[in-house]
Amino acid sequence: MTLQNPAHLLQNLAYQKGINYDLSNFQKTLASFNNPHHALKNIIHIAGTNGKGSTLTFISSALQDLGYTVGTYTSPHIHSYCERIQINNTPISEKDFSRFFEKARESNALQTEFEVLTLMAFLYFQEKNPDYCIIETGLGGRLDATNIVTPILSIITKIGLDHEAILGNTIEKIATEKAGILKPPIPAITIQQNPSVLAIFKKSHPNIQIIPALTTLPKNLHMQGLYQKENLALAQAALNHLHPDAKPNFQKAHIWGRFERKEINGQNWIIDAAHNPDGIDALIQTLTHHYPNQKFTFITSILKTKNAGEILSRLAPHALSIHYCCFDPQLAHHYKDIQSLVPHLKIKEIDLQKIPKIPIKNPVLTGSIYFISHVTLYLLP
Repeated sequence: MTLQNPAHLLQNLAYQKGINYDLSNFQKTLASFNNPHHALKNIIHIAGTNGKGSTLTFISSALQDLGYTVGTYTSPHIHSYCERIQINNTPISEKDFSRFFEKARESNALQTEFEVLTLMAFLYFQEKNPDYCIIETGLGGRLDATNIVTPILSIITKIGLDHEAILGNTIEKIATEKAGILKPPIPAITIQQNPSVLAIFKKSHPNIQIIPALTTLPKNLHMQGLYQKENLALAQAALNHLHPDAKPNFQKAHIWGRFERKEINGQNWIIDAAHNPDGIDALIQTLTHHYPNQKFTFITSILKTKNAGEILSRLAPHALSIHYCCFDPQLAHHYKDIQSLVPHLKIKEIDLQKIPKIPIKNPVLTGSIYFISHVTLYLLP
């Protein structure tokens, strides 16, 4: 049998790339596979608007340093769907991806790509039996496909406005959806944040632990975005809960595209997957901290589901120029849409293939992680 590319496997079927924010069908699907998620050990479930991937990475790295095997399920990916399902930082092989994909096809109830991948992750972890499974929500929490699990610990990262069309157009509505992963008396941790958000969390889980952000980051930490003060604080609290006598080591933790500094063609690039207004604010705060009194050339692309006008308006005061690339006409805002959204801003259009060739000062690549993954195919070996 010829092994098919994981992306082609999903594309060749009629699975929707969109969203089915409903658990009823997925519950039936899991039951037809004898509920593989029930066999998983020590599940840690993470929801939130920003910081899920970083928090997961810190926890996974520290647990591995303590000698445990750790399965992780994340989204989205950079280059391959295999990246979403990993054990000890090693993605599922293409052979295993194909094998579990074929097994998932036995169900007629699956609605979306995310449900397919979630089932595959559960089946893979059931077979490999890692000591811990860290599961990241795809969207929201209450009706997310991952919310079928019973964790030993629930974590909610910083809440902000994102996916408003599905989760609600206020931070309180979004927080209510995220709070859906809280399952008292299962322990839960969140970061200090908007009081109205914390009030919603406390209503759902009166004993939720609220952690203050760190005041500084360790100098030997690879991930130096200032927003990691919150994510590392959550990870430290999680390790303290799981292994109170251990001295966790987070130095090896690394997740690509979070204030990543790369020398490319003799230029120093910053790559950061800030894709919503709060993410942009966090990026700007980090840029101004590390590079005071400087402006930057932003290269970006923004998904149609995001508030492009707000994102570009927040970049503008710190920009030498802004270059916009519609990397995928189906997913991203078109350049003409951008012009109409922010007519007062001078946004330049750029083709994907030309990005590494333009002479620019202080380049910052940001926006959709799908966009960043496309660009790096041209930027990096």
